[in-house]
Amino acid sequence: MKPKIFSMPLIVCCIVMLFITKTISAQGTEKSCKMQKQYALNCHSNPEMTGIVKTIEYYVEGGRKGDSKITEKAFTDNATMSWSENGQIRTVPIKVLYDIVDKSGASTASYKLLDCNIEQNIAIVKIQSQFGPQEYIDMFTLIKDIDNWKIVSKIYRIKS
Repeated sequence: MKPKIFSMPLIVCCIVMLFITKTISAQGTEKSCKMQKQYALNCHSNPEMTGIVKTIEYYVEGGRKGDSKITEKAFTDNATMSWSENGQIRTVPIKVLYDIVDKSGASTASYKLLDCNIEQNIAIVKIQSQFGPQEYIDMFTLIKDIDNWKIVSKIYRIKS
């Protein structure tokens, strides 16, 4: 018997749905449960989710391979990256991230989808990512052109 091969987006969606189901069953109030169900319906039953996951995969895979050419596929040309450093907001062109990816080289990389909100051709996605030993919380705003989802902005914090 030939083994079945599943795509990464399908596997990610199944894992997230399992997480959501567990979260829903752990919620104490009906309102929280309804909000979680709304999230599940909006995000994972949305046919746009496959394209969004593909974009996030470019971001993570570029870090895994230390190759900004892969990372670049996830972002618009004028995308920005922002964070808070010593109480000051810093915003830089996304090229700064590409330079970091290339300088850092290949490393272990993973992510977990924490939240998303999709409204037609725009989306906001929150992930927990890990590149090497460092963990981050990343939030992305995305927009879809004719065929592809692209990240317009990335904000992040180092997870402590």
